[in-house]
Amino acid sequence: TRFEDIIAMVALYRPGPMEWIPQYIRGKHESEKVHYFDKSLESILRETYGVAVYKEQILQIAQVFSGFSLGEADILRKAVGKKIPQLLNEQRQKFIEGAVKKGHSKSFAEEVFDKVIEPFAGYGFNKAHATSYAMIAYQTAYLKANYPPALMTALMTCDQGDIEKVAFEIQECEVMGISVLPPSLNESDLKFTVINEQTIRFGLLAVKSVGKASIQEILNIRKGGGSFRSLQNFAERVSVKLLNKKLFEALACSGALDELGERKALLENFERIVHYAKDFQTSQAQGQTDIFGMMESLGASGVPSFHLEPTPAASFMDRLKWEKSFLGLYVSAHPLDGLKKYFGKKVLLLAKLTKKLIGKNIK
Repeated sequence: TRFEDIIAMVALYRPGPMEWIPQYIRGKHESEKVHYFDKSLESILRETYGVAVYKEQILQIAQVFSGFSLGEADILRKAVGKKIPQLLNEQRQKFIEGAVKKGHSKSFAEEVFDKVIEPFAGYGFNKAHATSYAMIAYQTAYLKANYPPALMTALMTCDQGDIEKVAFEIQECEVMGISVLPPSLNESDLKFTVINEQTIRFGLLAVKSVGKASIQEILNIRKGGGSFRSLQNFAERVSVKLLNKKLFEALACSGALDELGERKALLENFERIVHYAKDFQTSQAQGQTDIFGMMESLGASGVPSFHLEPTPAASFMDRLKWEKSFLGLYVSAHPLDGLKKYFGKKVLLLAKLTKKLIGKNIK
């Protein structure tokens, strides 16, 4: 209900303060149940419902409860954080003695040190640090709520070198109703891109075994002359120097060339495609095209006509295996997609179980 809740959440979810999370929640919703160790600490702990959450509060408690200066309180914090037994014992004794001088009982001072000072000073966050994290969380939540495709595209672009994170983010996209399409030579950019409110396109740089310089040059060719209309058009426009087997195989197997031809046919005809590209580009460079050069059907240009040897199409599993190899995950489908009906008959799916429990009001 307020920004401070997010700040507290960041600071509380740490090994030291975690056990106090239930108390913090109760205090937020039931103010009459807020408890303070001592009345003198109310002004320090009021904003966090009686729970010490931030390191700054530890400094203030040492100052108010035991008469420490802020400088002495910081020494106490460092002693607890480093957990050096001798130094910790010295500071504990000093804290207790100071509290007694302020009118507190020794047993109560020991309790405050053992239950508040030591756990929180050792693992707690300072509020400025927690606030910085909280602001990022707030901004990210806003973007996710209002610009989901843009946010997820940015996340996947940042993480495209870590395929496990990308896979997790693609799953999140599916939950949000956003489709992540395989890479496309005619639609993809270097990075992940937003196509529309429901669609994101894989970035070409996320394909394994492709170099940034080569992909950028191909994209520059596309930008200057428009989309590649066919495989022949691709072979004629892209410099044969770029068409090495490693790059071509990565683009074909990942699905980036699906608009130009069937994946297995492209792979099987690689040498034929490169041969045509070399002959055509050499012909163009030497100015050998005659007046019949535009009439491809006559074959008068001196360049061999373009055609591929017939090849059986790749199997469904081959396509997915290639995607897994060059993208790190399955994009166009999943090997188990065809088993949904089978699983539905043999097991109780979690989604159905959740619906049943909700219907019975069981938590």
